[in-house]
Amino acid sequence: MALFGWIRKQVIPEPIYSVMNDDHVHLYQLLGEIRQAVGTQTNRETDAERSSRRKLLVGLIERLIREAREHFLREEALMDLYGFPEKLDHRAHHGMMLQQIQTFHSQLASGRMPLTQDVSVYIKEWLTGHIRSYDRDLERFLFETAKQRNKAEVFNGDAEGMARLDSMVARMKQERRTPFYPPHH
Repeated sequence: MALFGWIRKQVIPEPIYSVMNDDHVHLYQLLGEIRQAVGTQTNRETDAERSSRRKLLVGLIERLIREAREHFLREEALMDLYGFPEKLDHRAHHGMMLQQIQTFHSQLASGRMPLTQDVSVYIKEWLTGHIRSYDRDLERFLFETAKQRNKAEVFNGDAEGMARLDSMVARMKQERRTPFYPPHH
């Protein structure tokens, strides 16, 4: 809990933005699972145990890639919906993270990366830094937009508002037949 406890203190009442915070908490929980898998090594670990742990880590990183992609699409849909002026830079930052995580995945899956290398350190530093800078800028923009417009129009958390966001995410997936992010191998 301490790993992402600070984010729970950032109570944001608007339902659509709280979806983003829920995603962040979920990504931190997944990060905790990765950290636990990395830290389970013992001096007496057999080849079979090492192989099993490698498979577990590879699977967890695959989940992280999938769930981060979904989260990034939701954030990017919000940026598109409300005209966030820094969306290209923010989106590029998402792409850099996914590219690095995919490199970790490839190296772990092929055995080129030792299991002792804690990939969770990079993930935690990137995720925390991203949330505290890029996502905080997005949050400020959304709140400022809410002040200038009818708040319900911007943060419509009812079924219609959530359906609109989900529809945008689905459309973005369709439009990215050639993915913006490096393909997952």
